[in-house]
Amino acid sequence: EQLAVACEAGGTVVHDLATGRPMASLPTGAEAGTAQPPIGWRSVNWSPDGRRLALTDRVFSARLMPRDVSSFSAPLGHQFMVLGSDWTREGDKLLTWSFDNTARLWDSETGRLALPPMRHRGPVMDAALNPHGGWLASACRDGTVRLWDTTGGQRPGPVLRHQGEVLDVAWSRDGSRLLTSGADQCAQLWLWN
Repeated sequence: EQLAVACEAGGTVVHDLATGRPMASLPTGAEAGTAQPPIGWRSVNWSPDGRRLALTDRVFSARLMPRDVSSFSAPLGHQFMVLGSDWTREGDKLLTWSFDNTARLWDSETGRLALPPMRHRGPVMDAALNPHGGWLASACRDGTVRLWDTTGGQRPGPVLRHQGEVLDVAWSRDGSRLLTSGADQCAQLWLWN
């Protein structure tokens, strides 16, 4: 078992949980040796099969890296800071969200967009894929939660509302409920079928 810890001010370290010792240190910007080096790391997320890491940097992109931390993918780009990522259950797609007012679903093998960017009226603070596929929820600073069809049509579902910016979204394990919370000091539980 391994634990990856991202540091916004610098690199990321992968630890062996059995020994607590560092196994690998992921490079920061200039150390990465890429044409467009990352600038610090904001978040890190293991793929469901544990073979890859998704890392978001402090500025404009996410990167994919194999478990042996030997290389970086080309940037999965946004126009502003990328706040986080979420893998599909199969690990074939990666969801990213950003202060650029978009959530983006990427093909994790090719690094290309799987759908056009899902646009919002403000920064996307959080997003989550339904564990049974087909939908994602995105939390926006404009006080809305948007539901998006990920099967190719990108048909937006209903818009859910808070009285202030929405900070978090999370699906239940069975995908039937969506929990949202926001700056309005309110958590709301939505039923989904």
